[in-house]
Amino acid sequence: MLKQRILTALVLAPLVVLALFGLPDKLLLLLFAVILLGGAWEWTNLAGIYNLYSRLLFLLVQSWLMFFCAWLVISDVSVVIGILVSAVLVWFVILFWLIMYERGKLEINLSQTIRILLGFLLLTVFFLSIATIVLTFEYDRESILVLFLLIWGADIAAYFTGKAWGKNKLAPKISPGKSWQGVGGALIMTIFIVIIVWLIMNYTANLLPKLMLLSLLVVILSVVGDLFESLLKRQVGIKDSGNLLPGHGGVLDRIDSMISASPVYALGMLMLGMA
Repeated sequence: MLKQRILTALVLAPLVVLALFGLPDKLLLLLFAVILLGGAWEWTNLAGIYNLYSRLLFLLVQSWLMFFCAWLVISDVSVVIGILVSAVLVWFVILFWLIMYERGKLEINLSQTIRILLGFLLLTVFFLSIATIVLTFEYDRESILVLFLLIWGADIAAYFTGKAWGKNKLAPKISPGKSWQGVGGALIMTIFIVIIVWLIMNYTANLLPKLMLLSLLVVILSVVGDLFESLLKRQVGIKDSGNLLPGHGGVLDRIDSMISASPVYALGMLMLGMA
């Protein structure tokens, strides 16, 4: 499994970077849209949609929502900011749900309608976050790369730290493989990445603590996204959202952390004046 994960990552990572810096804005957003439609197809499993025509309808609605997002970013960024703020609040509500569920104080049995609406909301806001960065940020590609590095670095550090020292389970009812030691490793890696980015970009000294706080929050919410998808998969009785990527599962298994982390990242960068 580890060998497959490494080989898949070695193939995908360079392709992602090449696409990020080689494609014009419209083609890059189209690529993200295609990837998200792959995630949307897998979300239909989590939502309990098994009829082919219903699945295609879900993808059609999701496509329209992403097109609307691109138009919205170009038309009114102030509305975009409001949506991003709302999305971040939704993720904090989800965090509260997960904590209460793990402590046995709350049962989370989401209806099919709620799971469908959550799919539209979370996938659409992810695309909105990326579109906001691509279409409004001066250093858009670099900003997306930093987001990827934060998530990838945290994921790698959490995996190996958890394997080596993971004794205290983070959320055994939701995802037994995750540990507090893994989260600690992810946060330490985040600190290193932020310092390196700060040095390379030659940012001012007073910006470092703000970037550090934002990046740590991004990684924490990335863990929430991972746990939330794990909970949904557990409730429908599947291990992976798909089998497209050897050793990694499906598209959702690779972008679940991005889905939850991207709104706070885009919003934070806008608030710090990094656009």
